[in-house]
Amino acid sequence: MAEIWSEYTDGIIKDVDSALGKKYKFTVRQFLKSPMDYASQPNVKNTAESMRKEINGYLDGILNGLTEQRKNLDARASKVNAITSQLSQNIAMQSKQNKIPMIKPVVIERDVTKEEIIYISEVDTGVLSLIEKLISNSIYIADYTGDYKDYKIGDWFFGSNNKNYSLRVYMPQDQIIMLEGAKAEINGLFDIAMSVL
Repeated sequence: MAEIWSEYTDGIIKDVDSALGKKYKFTVRQFLKSPMDYASQPNVKNTAESMRKEINGYLDGILNGLTEQRKNLDARASKVNAITSQLSQNIAMQSKQNKIPMIKPVVIERDVTKEEIIYISEVDTGVLSLIEKLISNSIYIADYTGDYKDYKIGDWFFGSNNKNYSLRVYMPQDQIIMLEGAKAEINGLFDIAMSVL
């Protein structure tokens, strides 16, 4: 695995470098790892932009071919969004009633050895009872709910003096989300590399 990007993105970069062959004087991997090594080469910015366009075209081509998977993803994400909406209202109401502060932090440094993570994929009386118990034992609640497109993916942290709990709405791994994440990561790496040239 590469040092500066995710394992999945590393596989994409390997595939792209293989497909590009010797089209450029350096590989995508070489450029993203050490852009300053190529700063003195003529037209390096144009070369890098051409590489970026080819990678984006390659990934867009794959993503455009996943129409059935996109429909399935949208259906799953819609269900996750509905569960998140229902739980958000319930958690907000109960935290207000119990006078437990609810925050939206940037980050919390946590001791994960004192934390249990609970994934749910539906709401029933057991889940609602669990939430009630988690709230009553908490000193605060942190809302880490994330976004994917127009969908919300629920994630709440219940901090206490003893054991901490995270309650997350389960969103299965998905090829489309992973490809979109890799594309965003690669474009971010290109932005950083280009900024030092």
